[in-house]
Amino acid sequence: MFNLIFNSDLSNSLKTKIYNYFEKYNNSFLQYFPKMSDVDIYFSHAQKANPEISKNQKVWGVAHLKDNFMEFVIFEDDFSEADFVQNIFHELNHVFRGFYERDLWLMVDIVSEGLAVSFEKQVRDETGIFWEDKPFYYFENEKEMILKRLAEAIDICENKKECNYDAWLYNFNGENPDFPYNLGYKIGDFLVGEYCKFHKIKPIEAVRIPTMEFIKFAKKEILKCEK
Repeated sequence: MFNLIFNSDLSNSLKTKIYNYFEKYNNSFLQYFPKMSDVDIYFSHAQKANPEISKNQKVWGVAHLKDNFMEFVIFEDDFSEADFVQNIFHELNHVFRGFYERDLWLMVDIVSEGLAVSFEKQVRDETGIFWEDKPFYYFENEKEMILKRLAEAIDICENKKECNYDAWLYNFNGENPDFPYNLGYKIGDFLVGEYCKFHKIKPIEAVRIPTMEFIKFAKKEILKCEK
């Protein structure tokens, strides 16, 4: 059994909308995640998200790896089918990864978000369910900045340096004025994209690869600082 939990302060029509969207795209979910064949949907007290998230997203979710469920918060009633599907697939990717490596905590989350974001793009290409590029995607004109921050993030993990986690992953409150919003997502999207291109695999095929493998790849093939 797998559970999806949505905030309870929704009208009956919105709850029906959620049920209908899930039913419509259930085969697409099953295509990538067979465990989704047995799902319950609940409307309860879903975890509250940082209000800054609502400026860029109409639907927000969080995956719970150990307990086999996901929570979602609907910020705006006019969320689209694409908003719904994109968020479900993103969080399912976290669940399917299924493990957390605490020793490399910053890079673990950067890689995890990168896998989920890259997988979103794979789903969009393969299913024809279209949504606009999200602000937390990597864009080509950001490459120089991303390379610099990728090297810094690896250094933080390898040398166990202190860092402002919220600034690296989100920066919603401008914790670091030199960082864009969702820097960690962008770094991860770039790193996973490069890894998949190099190894000629799809993001879903990389979902169980340990974080250290991505770090080794980045140092050798991207940053060219290790033979």
